Amino acid sequence: MFDKDDIPTAGSLRGFQIIRNHQPRKKMIKILNSGHSTPKKYEKFIAHDWKHNKIALYSCDPKKLGNYFVESDKPFETSPAFFKPDVLLKYK
Repeated sequence: MFDKDDIPTAGSLRGFQIIRNHQPRKKMIKILNSGHSTPKKYEKFIAHDWKHNKIALYSCDPKKLGNYFVESDKPFETSPAFFKPDVLLKYK
C-alpha cells in the first residue's frame, strides 16, 4: 500500500522454502513408519482413583484412562500417583 506521496506504508511477505531430501522417497516413508511398529511401554503407578474411591495399581496408558467428559469405568487421567520418598530425592 502506498500513501498520497507514493511512499510504501505497508507491506506483506509470502513465501516458502523447498528442502530437498537426500534419500529416496520410499526409504523416507519406510523410516517414518518403522518407528510405529514397536508397541509403547507404559509405567504403572499406585494411584488414588477418585471416581471409584480406591487406591490401586494403574497404567499410564492413555487407552486405560478416562476423563471427566466421557462416561467409562476407567480411572481419571488426573488421578494422583504415589511415590516412595527415595524415588523423589533424585529430583530435588
